[in-house]
Amino acid sequence: MKNNVQIEYDYSVAKAFTFATILFGIIGMTIGVLLAFQLAFPELNYLAGEYGTFSRLRPLHTNGVAFGFSLSGIFAGWYYISQRVLKVSLKESPFLMAIA
Repeated sequence: MKNNVQIEYDYSVAKAFTFATILFGIIGMTIGVLLAFQLAFPELNYLAGEYGTFSRLRPLHTNGVAFGFSLSGIFAGWYYISQRVLKVSLKESPFLMAIA
């Protein structure tokens, strides 16, 4: 690769993971706030029937935040930073896509 060539980075994958991070963050943390209110006010526990109880919503909150929010953020960071550190676009390097 020549030194004076401008690299056009491909941010489409990083943008998709960033959007997923925001979406999982909003959903997971909203469920977390609902669970906090259910702990503070136990009468809210059966607000949505048997599917709205604390024990049914807790796995949605923990998995949504731990896996959806955190891992999507890590992958978004990887796809953004790896192109700049390695000085190669994702379009140019299928190997970079494979190891990611």
